[in-house]
Amino acid sequence: PGFNASTKTCLQRLGQFVTIAKLPAYIKPFVFVNIGCHITTYLRALETASSEQTISALLQLLDGLSESGIRNVHLLTHSMGIQTL
Repeated sequence: PGFNASTKTCLQRLGQFVTIAKLPAYIKPFVFVNIGCHITTYLRALETASSEQTISALLQLLDGLSESGIRNVHLLTHSMGIQTL
């Protein structure tokens, strides 16, 4: 999916990836989606992906995972996701 893919499409692609990769049961994949992610222009998507609000939301998610005892997180990104990292 590209920068304006729906959350449903992203989840479907992740499901396909998990199935094909035959990941071990201890790996728990998730999708981080920016609020209002269905943006229709590339430049607006770029701005949103690299915004302080999006970066802060990702950091809050990672902090929450850490507080829950999760010590290892591997990030796989596509397209605009690299702007947030």
